[in-house]
Amino acid sequence: MDLTTIIVAYISAIVIMILLFLALRAVMNWYFKINDRIDLQKEQNILLSKILKELQKDSVSENRNGFGTSKEDTPVFSKWKIEDEDLSDSEKSNVQSLLKTLQDGEVITKHLTNKKIEVMNSKNYENWKKQYGDNVLKLIVSKK
Repeated sequence: MDLTTIIVAYISAIVIMILLFLALRAVMNWYFKINDRIDLQKEQNILLSKILKELQKDSVSENRNGFGTSKEDTPVFSKWKIEDEDLSDSEKSNVQSLLKTLQDGEVITKHLTNKKIEVMNSKNYENWKKQYGDNVLKLIVSKK
């Protein structure tokens, strides 16, 4: 046998195996309806994401800031404007406790580097903002 004959035989065998694999794969997918299952799963994902968005929208409209709606919270929150709604639960409880002692002329800020939440004089906050821009402190609560 010649070397070229062996190479041609190997190449033709590889091509035949690839074609056989593709043909059998299509038959197996059709038989087990895998393609239909994938389409149904994609449709389910779309519907679930719509449901999630709707639930999130409803929860935000019921409780705008996620801080709770008990009677003791209402008078405290009515005086203040919540600027940042993207807080973790622990940060929300921290803000809630700080709000009870917050006085006029003070704001609650979040340090973007160390994630510390603190009460600050509103003039100091404005000075920080002028000096460093919006990259250091984020305003969470200010007076309405």
